Amino acid sequence: MDELLPRTNPTRGNPLDYILNRTLLRPRDAIAFLNECFTLSNGKEKLTWTAIQSAESAYSKNRLLALRDEWKPTYPGIEELLAAFTRSPNTLDWDEMGRRLAECAVLIAEPDFPGRTWLTPIAEPLWSASSSDDTAEVHQPLIRLLHNIGFIGCITTVDEAIGSERRQVDEPAIYNNDQPSFADHVSNLRRVSAFTVHPAFRPALDIRY
Repeated sequence: MDELLPRTNPTRGNPLDYILNRTLLRPRDAIAFLNECFTLSNGKEKLTWTAIQSAESAYSKNRLLALRDEWKPTYPGIEELLAAFTRSPNTLDWDEMGRRLAECAVLIAEPDFPGRTWLTPIAEPLWSASSSDDTAEVHQPLIRLLHNIGFIGCITTVDEAIGSERRQVDEPAIYNNDQPSFADHVSNLRRVSAFTVHPAFRPALDIRY
């Protein structure tokens, strides 16, 4: 790969890590990204950082379509849930995540939405929730769905000593390929401070880093 990729640099980092971080760690994702890069490389055998970053938009759009196609037999209309995260912040706190999930939940009221059968029981806790209910428990069914398909990651924080002070520091986002069953447990979600859409899909949804 060293013969194909540009050099690591302090600003952009390692090119292989850059590409893999924008995949679901499946070979076909990495191959798709590289194919987009070579399409823009004007026949050059060695890729440049410009080609890699220019290829990311088309790659992301194709990955979002691939995610839709992978899951629409099970979850018809899933693309409308994914679209609810268009132009979302890079990092979503619980309030922002709650607003986006509420947009997903109200889809069951749309007469033309094809996924009412599967979405209704998942969204039901949001419809019936009161202000005193456990936030993690109310939102867990929808979060679990989006985490299980690889669309979102969950960010937890740890208490670290920095000099004489102790601060809350964000851990790397936990995606499905890291811990597949993470969102299956409400106790795990209670430790979550924020959420983020997987880097593979951010350009397609106009989410800025």
